[in-house]
Amino acid sequence: MNRLAVWMGSFLVIAIVIGIGGTLGWIKYTEIAAAAAAPPPPESPIAVSVESSTSVDYRYSTTVIGTVLAPRSIILSNEIAGTVTYIVKSGEQVAENQKLVELDASVERARLISAKARLKISESTLQRTRQAAKNRAVSELEVEEAESANSQAAAEIVELEAIIAKKTLLAPFPSRIGLCNTHIGQFLSSGSQIVTLQSLEGFINVDFMVPQSAADFVEVGNEVKLVDGQETFVATVAAIDAQADRSTRNLMVRAKLSPVPKHLLPGDSVRVLVEYGPAMKTAAIPVVALRRAPMKSFVYVAEKDSEGKLRARERQIKVGQMIGERFSVLSGLDAGVDVIADGSFKLRDGALINSAGAAKAGVQPADRETVGK
Repeated sequence: MNRLAVWMGSFLVIAIVIGIGGTLGWIKYTEIAAAAAAPPPPESPIAVSVESSTSVDYRYSTTVIGTVLAPRSIILSNEIAGTVTYIVKSGEQVAENQKLVELDASVERARLISAKARLKISESTLQRTRQAAKNRAVSELEVEEAESANSQAAAEIVELEAIIAKKTLLAPFPSRIGLCNTHIGQFLSSGSQIVTLQSLEGFINVDFMVPQSAADFVEVGNEVKLVDGQETFVATVAAIDAQADRSTRNLMVRAKLSPVPKHLLPGDSVRVLVEYGPAMKTAAIPVVALRRAPMKSFVYVAEKDSEGKLRARERQIKVGQMIGERFSVLSGLDAGVDVIADGSFKLRDGALINSAGAAKAGVQPADRETVGK
């Protein structure tokens, strides 16, 4: 009897559980069916800003790094060994023919005084010998010996004066002196490098390499832009190398910049913008409007659908150079087309948009109310 009561109780519990589960399942099923039968929720527009693409003048261009060079630059060296008795200060600006370095020439000057005395005696001897030759008191050989002694004395003077001159180094052109590590009293052997000189003239040169694709369009007289920090200077192409570099196939070009900015020094580097090819007009879009994918570049344009609502439509484009705060568009988009700028990263093709620039995009006030719903 007790066993039967246990079985009956277990069956009753199982029946209650099954009943509760079935009831809950039915309720959930009816909720899902009701949700499926309900109309979809209204599409929410995405807030963006719209700008019209503009028209810009465009040329192909390339940016390279250039090196600033002085028109004339030398490393000052001594030809004759000697001890330094005078040297110009580092960083000083000097005029042409101004004394830069002087080596001790006291021995040569003493020898020069002696040589001048010998020249005076040889000239007197030569004069007397020639007078005696007229009276046939001396032979022609003695006259030739006197002339030879006189020439040797004169040549010795010239030699000593040349040595003294070479021990005084003068500035070959107006220039600025570099840092010098030579001091008074220092002995310099022949060929010692003393200091660098950079010429001071009304212009500087900038050497840069242009790629082969642009080299055919670069000519002497063309203008290039030099960009140094926030400043831009216009230089003129002065010379082009006769051959391209064999390893890079780039061509060396030299531009001339005048007047000279005070902060540009020989050895500085500047960015050189070289424009080439014919000028053309292209569309231009804001930088934030451009979207990039692995295989394409595209923008979203603002267009009305059949219901008059404003939607984003993907349009693939070919992008050129950046001009100011805009990208030039070589193909795929015309000037005057409304493109989505701020907020374009949130969009997909066909997305409903709500634009702060809706009037710009051709949406009337009534349409804006519809879009905002």
